[in-house]
Amino acid sequence: MSTRNSNQFEVLKSLPAYGPMYIPINTDGEGFFSEGFVVKFYNKDGTNWIANFKPGWTNYYDVFDYPKFNIVIVIAGGFVYVMSPENKKPIVSYELGVEYALKHNDENLIFSDSEKIFDYNIYENSLWCSKRLSVDGIKDLKIQDNVLFGKTYDLCDTEQWQDFSINLDTKEIKGRYFIEGSSSITVRKKSWWKFW
Repeated sequence: MSTRNSNQFEVLKSLPAYGPMYIPINTDGEGFFSEGFVVKFYNKDGTNWIANFKPGWTNYYDVFDYPKFNIVIVIAGGFVYVMSPENKKPIVSYELGVEYALKHNDENLIFSDSEKIFDYNIYENSLWCSKRLSVDGIKDLKIQDNVLFGKTYDLCDTEQWQDFSINLDTKEIKGRYFIEGSSSITVRKKSWWKFW
């Protein structure tokens, strides 16, 4: 995990046996009462609360801290939850199958499932999604000079891992990747910090 604890949160091993009731957090807003991914959030006024995140279907769990924006991004079993410690509902959530994530800078989180790369921008509250890069697997992600490097599994042709890169400014993709005919997309939602 990237950051297990910070001034904004603490990852707990399980739901506490006593104290205030936890808040179930789900991508669809429905109640969720099985034990999931448990995170304690600390408010600016000194109070705290416990969130129980419903996990997705992957084995990836992590928490990323963006104190500049008072934002914590929780990935629970591949589902992505963008949270403010002051609120008990996600700013936005995505039912994705995230298998890996890495912090790019103070505003972006890069993550991947087995087929695509995603770039979530906190300031704009937008999610960019690449075209399909792989049939079954992406690995070895790293960022250097604002370029994301990684490997995709070429199941159809060579049955080998192939190098690819994405310029994180222009979103230009280079290298061998799965061609499906679909282009990349950006999903924009109203910025969480704008009130008009």
